[in-house]
Amino acid sequence: MKTPALLLGAALMFWGWQTGLWLLALPMALIFEASHLIRLRWDLAAKDFRRITDVCTILLIISVVYLWVSDRNAPFIFALTQWLPIVFFPLLVAQVYSTSDRINMRVLFLLRRQTQKNKNAKRTLLNLTYPYFAVCIVSAAAANIRDSSFYVGLFVLVALAMWMVRSKRFSPVLWICLLVIAGGGGVLGHIGLHRLQLILEAKGLEWTSDFRRHDPDPFRTHTAIGDIGSLKPSERIIFRVTPGGPAATPMLLRETTYNRYLSPIWVAVTPDFAPVRPDAGTTTWHFYQGPADGRAITVAAKLHKGQGVLKLPDGAFRVDNLPLATMERNRYGTVKVDGGPGFVTYRIQFDKRMADHSPPAEYDLNIADKEKPAIELIRDQLKLTGKPPRKILERVESFFQKNFAYSLAPTGGRYKNTPLANFLLQSRAGHCEYFATATVLLLRSAGIPARYARGYSVHEFSRLENRFIVRDRHAHAWTLVYIDGAWRNFDTTPGSWISIEDAAAPGWVFITDLGSWCRFNLSKGFLWIRQRGGFEYLGWLLIAVVFLLVRRLFRKKRIRRPVTKKRSEAAADRKPAGSDSDFYLIEDALIRAGFARDPAETLRNWITRLPQDQPAAHLMGELKSILQLHYRYRFDPRGISAAEKAALTSGTRVWLDAYHRLMHSAQPEREYSQIIKFFQKVADIIFRNYLKEVD
Repeated sequence: MKTPALLLGAALMFWGWQTGLWLLALPMALIFEASHLIRLRWDLAAKDFRRITDVCTILLIISVVYLWVSDRNAPFIFALTQWLPIVFFPLLVAQVYSTSDRINMRVLFLLRRQTQKNKNAKRTLLNLTYPYFAVCIVSAAAANIRDSSFYVGLFVLVALAMWMVRSKRFSPVLWICLLVIAGGGGVLGHIGLHRLQLILEAKGLEWTSDFRRHDPDPFRTHTAIGDIGSLKPSERIIFRVTPGGPAATPMLLRETTYNRYLSPIWVAVTPDFAPVRPDAGTTTWHFYQGPADGRAITVAAKLHKGQGVLKLPDGAFRVDNLPLATMERNRYGTVKVDGGPGFVTYRIQFDKRMADHSPPAEYDLNIADKEKPAIELIRDQLKLTGKPPRKILERVESFFQKNFAYSLAPTGGRYKNTPLANFLLQSRAGHCEYFATATVLLLRSAGIPARYARGYSVHEFSRLENRFIVRDRHAHAWTLVYIDGAWRNFDTTPGSWISIEDAAAPGWVFITDLGSWCRFNLSKGFLWIRQRGGFEYLGWLLIAVVFLLVRRLFRKKRIRRPVTKKRSEAAADRKPAGSDSDFYLIEDALIRAGFARDPAETLRNWITRLPQDQPAAHLMGELKSILQLHYRYRFDPRGISAAEKAALTSGTRVWLDAYHRLMHSAQPEREYSQIIKFFQKVADIIFRNYLKEVD
């Protein structure tokens, strides 16, 4: 069953309205609806539909790859769903412009060629218009426009589609009332599901930790200090680092910096973000004017929705090859970016002599009151008061290296009601957030300004890619200490943390690494095309590819046109035996007279069941001998002789002459009989109405 006129065109326009793809939806709707006006049709065989299905499969694969490596405003699956009407449109057009209004479902599957070996396999024919109608509705829903326009459009389109196939046994008023009730129930169900979603999202924010976020908040970070259980960071590769000369790694790349601890949260007080201006007409951004001999690294990473926080080494003063709309940097060295592509590869120049020289702020010496007892106890044990800054750093580092162990399974025990006090005085085991936080507070207690830094450790070299890869589990926290007039990195986490996490990595991680490497190279390819303006010509390239596919598909003349006299002898020889039998003239004459024949009915059975009260009924008996000759001419492998062929021709003509004379003379009588039957029906209707009124 196929959709009525204009319904599928309206569904395509609705899809274009919801997704914003007007420029594609309008011509697609016009092409489809024009099939109701254009009578020429392609004579497509099953193999042609298989080729078109392969074209749609290729389009689907191209869409998946493109969406996979590019940044989209919606999650991947929703973006792909919005493109489905485009992907399957060639198959729909092939059906509506073919001589058949249905296609064999077997051509839609990849394993269809195996099923063709079974000649007795039942053909399952399907009209694609209603399935395509459903695809348009689902794709429009994926746009997620949060107003009533979608539901109103959905209700109207579905109501029209159901109206065309409704049962005639029920009153239209009752049908409309039931439809309105169903639509109202759908609205209430949608509202209930939306509220349930909000509740689950709120609970999810309570149950999850910011420790695993890939886009850190420059204003606050929720640590895992105090959590009970084992942390299980992912093996997923977050970004890649390529040294610009002699290996500049292992190193720490900082994302964010915080200066106030509110257990278990670190916050940045008055970050004061200021815009960074690029060099005129370039993609180069300067924080400072640095030396010409500075080292450099290249970072390849994704920006979610074009936004993110840059990963920068200590002393970074210049960023190159980074096309952005805006860049902002705060007083703590955190750099926010916006309006960039989904995938970026930016080059960073840095020099440790260019470290941040901004003076400490008020909270750089602040210690929370509930943490002071444990912090002061450790400070006094180490005798840090009054010592030179360098000596203090040595004692603090030695204290953590000799007396503490790295662990991803914090105990969560209590000592004076703070998890940090339990870490310092009891368990003496924890992950990097414990070490960084305790170090910051110890240094502040000794009079040295310090801050909490968060970022990634770059230390794993990939021989496959010939560069450093940084995983989710390489996220790290350390201390920024103000010494000798500048802020310097100071990491007291035992170096064994790297080997401990590497040992916990699963053995199959190389499989996901290989997939990540393939995705990374595809992203680089799309970035290369974008930087050179290649996407401007991508549309023309697709048009050329489609043209070649159409030419390949329809290289033979397959449009059905009126038969001309120019036919080759080879084509004439391929006619079925007996196809020029004169008996077919008798069949055409009877069909024109209104005696329809079932396609699966034999000629003999058809002639036998013809009405016996017709004017030419007595002529039907004479057809048996003519039909016998026709059957022999049509199906006997030996055929018939020339004399029998002449008898078939002459017998057919004599019968047709007699039939036409008889039907011509009976014409007035038939017209009179039809008039009498008409008035009898009118009188019968009047009589029935009269009886109803009397009752």
